[in-house]
Order: sequence, then C-alpha cells, then structure tokens
Amino acid sequence: MSVAENGVEALAFLRREGKYVNAPRPDLILLDLNLPKKDGREVLAEIKTDERLRRIPVVVLTTSSAEQDILKRTISTPTATSQSP
Repeated sequence: MSVAENGVEALAFLRREGKYVNAPRPDLILLDLNLPKKDGREVLAEIKTDERLRRIPVVVLTTSSAEQDILKRTISTPTATSQSP
C-alpha cells in the first residue's frame, strides 16, 4: 500500500511524476476528502478527467456527514463512498 500525505503528492504519485516516476499503478484508490494542499474533491475531479486514471476505482472517505459533501461526491461520481467513524 502507498500513502500520499496531501492531494498534490497523491496526483504526482498517480501520474508517476517526479520522484514517483516508477510508482506502481494502484488497483484501488482510497481518497480522503480532507487532504491538505489540494483537497479530495479536487483530486477526484482530476482523476475522473484523466484518461489514464479514470478507470481506477475510487473509494471516498470522510468524517463529514454534511449533505453538501455527499452531493459533491455524488456529482463527481466516485466508485463508492464511506463515512469514517
């Protein structure tokens, strides 16, 4: 399992940029909506518009039960969502 500390790092890893040039392509992405630098909504939007990444299943994790967050996730079409305890 690989872990990115923030959204910018996550996208660099997924796109195999910089120090991640030899990173493995994930079979599944667990995405926290509350990432620093670039939040999970922005990361998800970029994943879904990138032809190389859009087919990777994404599970969105959040501690928020706010309806607005749920609507934004639904519009962005993640593969699945889960509320963290």
